Amino acid sequence: MKDRVRPAPEAAERIRHLGEKKVWQFLDEVTLGSARSLAEFLPVVHGFRPQSEAGLKQQKLSLAKKLSNRNSGSDRDLFALYVMWRAWAREQLGDPDAADRLLDDLESVLTQPKPKTDTPDDSLKTGTLTFLNALRQFSLENKCSREKIVRLIEFSPLAVDGAGQQIINACKSESDIERDKTITDLPHRLRADEKEIQSVKDRLGELVDEFKAAAAKAALNEQASAAQARALASISETTTRISQALNAVEYAAGQHGDAFAKLEKAVDELAGHIRSSGTRQDELDGRLRSTAQSISEAIGELRSIVEPLQYKLSGMSPASTEAVESVAKEVQTLGTRLLALSQGPALNDVEALKRRMEVLEVAKPSEASAINLNEPAGVSVTGLRAPSNSSVLQLNDAAQIAGALTTTLQSIGLKKSAAALLAEEIVSATLTNHAVTFKGALAYLVARKCAETVSAGHAWNISIPIGLTDGRSLSAALQTLSSKTSSSVSSVVVEGLNRSALDSTKDVLLTYSADQAADRRTPIFCFITLVSGIASLPVEPEHLELGPVFDLDYLDWRLSPEGGVTSVAGSIAPATVASLRARLVQGGADNIDEGLRVLRKFMPKRNPRIERTVAAAYAALKNVRQNQANISPLQSLAYGWLIPLWAASGLSKEDVDSELDGGKCDAAAPDLRVAAMLSRETFGSEQTEPDQ
Repeated sequence: MKDRVRPAPEAAERIRHLGEKKVWQFLDEVTLGSARSLAEFLPVVHGFRPQSEAGLKQQKLSLAKKLSNRNSGSDRDLFALYVMWRAWAREQLGDPDAADRLLDDLESVLTQPKPKTDTPDDSLKTGTLTFLNALRQFSLENKCSREKIVRLIEFSPLAVDGAGQQIINACKSESDIERDKTITDLPHRLRADEKEIQSVKDRLGELVDEFKAAAAKAALNEQASAAQARALASISETTTRISQALNAVEYAAGQHGDAFAKLEKAVDELAGHIRSSGTRQDELDGRLRSTAQSISEAIGELRSIVEPLQYKLSGMSPASTEAVESVAKEVQTLGTRLLALSQGPALNDVEALKRRMEVLEVAKPSEASAINLNEPAGVSVTGLRAPSNSSVLQLNDAAQIAGALTTTLQSIGLKKSAAALLAEEIVSATLTNHAVTFKGALAYLVARKCAETVSAGHAWNISIPIGLTDGRSLSAALQTLSSKTSSSVSSVVVEGLNRSALDSTKDVLLTYSADQAADRRTPIFCFITLVSGIASLPVEPEHLELGPVFDLDYLDWRLSPEGGVTSVAGSIAPATVASLRARLVQGGADNIDEGLRVLRKFMPKRNPRIERTVAAAYAALKNVRQNQANISPLQSLAYGWLIPLWAASGLSKEDVDSELDGGKCDAAAPDLRVAAMLSRETFGSEQTEPDQ
């Protein structure tokens, strides 16, 4: 635009008579992106961030007020209206490129020198009629309606006479355009409907075949399940006998060790009296042989119990349930250890055998695994890896817990800076009574490793089946697992929570996380994984009542795990958790207004549970990250709490970005995780699922 376009006097007077409200409404119809590119032409308003949504709104209000003022409306203001009018036309006329060419032609007419005589400017009138005829052609091509053309001319710099009004009246109305589109699209819709019907018929035939195959398979499984149920009942009865026999082995092994210690002590005393002490040496040898015989008899009794179990389990079908497979592995391991013990057991062998039996207790049919037997659609419970007691590290403060999680996350391939950041966010959630949800390709691996790091030897996996409609089986499993130990806090990995509706599981999980203290439940750390696929459900806004949702695909992963870094096995006492929980929340509770303001901006109505979750997490993040300035607590809050909530609520990327400022939030540099989420064109679709 070489010269500024000046509207005709009649057009300027027409716009002034429209009033401030109508002018502002027209300006506000220009999209935020276009308005930002034209901000330099709008009146300057101080006190707002440049090109922010609030600042642009005030600039539009200022321009509308100036254009409606009888004593104002300068050339600059009229030109600002013109550039906004041109942007509106490009967005609303249905063909941006054609609209640009049409507006360029009109602008060349409006900016050409005016004749100095008093005779009418025929070129301007001709250009106006040419412009109106082009708009009429747009409407005939169903690109824009007569109503939009009338609104365009109302705020234009043109003076329209009777001939021009006739052209406008000849344009097609919105209803005419909709009717023409419906008639034009009818053959295409019919063809699409025919294809869809045929597709449904084909799929129906496939489903019939699949149903027949499933029915035949179900009949075979029903026959096998009866035999497996009897075998599991037999295993349940023998578990007590195995425990008693192991106690006998442990006692005999203790005596065996005492005898060796006494024999070693006596060696020095008998060194100078070897000939005269034959009787005493024979006595010690006899005691040693007696002790070894007792151990051998105990091992023999134990093998007589385990070997039949191995035989029974080896005959089960490959389609055995996960609980049966777990028990089979434990019994097989037990048999191998007993064979080694029968050839000369040592004290550490007996201790290892005892630890293996503690893990075996988790999978006994009389406890967690019994859920599968009583409820076919119930959850499935298995124990996670149990390290040796000597390698378990006692974790006593938030920094120590975050450090252990950082090392573990590095061991599975997460870069150090990203691992340290995620570890602090996990600590902020778990120590404020909230479950931590992971999604992405490595979700289950990360959840399992986190559980093993903070609850070594007391971590379990709970698998959610497809279509779970009753949360009683999940409640029974959590109640059993939370009472396993009182010396340390247990952890559970709830695998595939979105295989079933959130309604059937949310209240149970809240009982053992957010409402743990109110219901007087034993504290427990809960790590949740989400799956993707045809049987999975999308994340709902209410999921954030449980705690944060971390999308791991946006983190900085190595192509292979880092060598030389091993995961940490740790344990946390319940008293430590209670102390840290109170310290983290109370220490930052006085400065959480910004977090709540951002949260409430886009919520249609208040949700007290989500507000409590965000407030506690924001306070904890401020305490955990006191000495780090690269990522602010608000940026972490956006990554794990706010963006998942807004995406699940269906907000547009444009609305979210207006608040998060491209990932900067309240910091000088953007959080790359937040920036990557906001850069996706499909933000809000599939809950910001990244490209694979």
